[in-house]
Parts: sequence; C-alpha cells; structure tokens
Amino acid sequence: MPLMGGASYDRYRRERHPAAGPQGNLVICVFPPEDCDAEGASIVDNLAAILAELRAAAGPDVPIVGMTYYDVFLPLGDSDVNGRLNELNALLSSTYTAAAVRVADVAGVFGSAELVCAWTWFCTHFDTHPNETGYGVIAEAFLDVIQR
Repeated sequence: MPLMGGASYDRYRRERHPAAGPQGNLVICVFPPEDCDAEGASIVDNLAAILAELRAAAGPDVPIVGMTYYDVFLPLGDSDVNGRLNELNALLSSTYTAAAVRVADVAGVFGSAELVCAWTWFCTHFDTHPNETGYGVIAEAFLDVIQR
C-alpha cells in the first residue's frame, strides 16, 4: 500500500507535531537527534522507576511484559530514523531485562514497510497508531511472551 501522496517527514511533522501527543518524547528522539542522549537517559530512568513500582505493586508472581516500538516511519525509507529507533529499542530492552521484565518484540513483528502500512493507519491517514489488525498482532506478541 503506497504512502499517501508525496509523504515526507516534513509533511508528517507539520500535520502531526510530535509534542502535541503523549508519544512526543519518542518521536522527538527519533527525528531530531540533537537531544536524544538526554531524552534516552530520561526514558531509561523513568521506565526503571515505573517497572520497580509495578513489580512492588504486582508481586513476584505476576508477569510483566514490556515491548519494543515498531518503526511506523519505515514507509518513508529513512534509515537514520530506523537506526535511532533501534538504539531506543535496545535501551528499552536492556531496561526491561535489568528489571527482570520479559520483552514482546513488536518491532520485529512489524519489520517491513508493507506490514506497517497493513497494520497501522500511517500510510492512509498519517496516524502512527495501529489499526484493529495491528492491535491484534501486538496482542499476539504479548501473548507469545506470556505463554513461554
């Protein structure tokens, strides 16, 4: 499925400014790399604190599963963005591992531009969120980890 007419990062940024949404830190970190180090540290620190609180509240027997982020921008063909997202996913995965949290590899499941277009609204509406099928795929990734 082709990306809607002449899509580019600039157009995406104009139409959906990342600071306007709850995922702003991720998008800001993925695109303009100048502040990524500070944001990466903040993400790791915050995630580690959240995971510690979750474990304390849930107890030792409740499974907690984290996830990697799929590269919704794969259809734009920007290898720099993909590389930075891989770095972020490595940070997330190491933070999960340090907290004894298993990881659903959502990034691996959404591993091609075709699948991103099929399982999100990005290529048709410039919306980075999964569609119904995409949410099902993510749920299956979590279920696979929980059932192991």
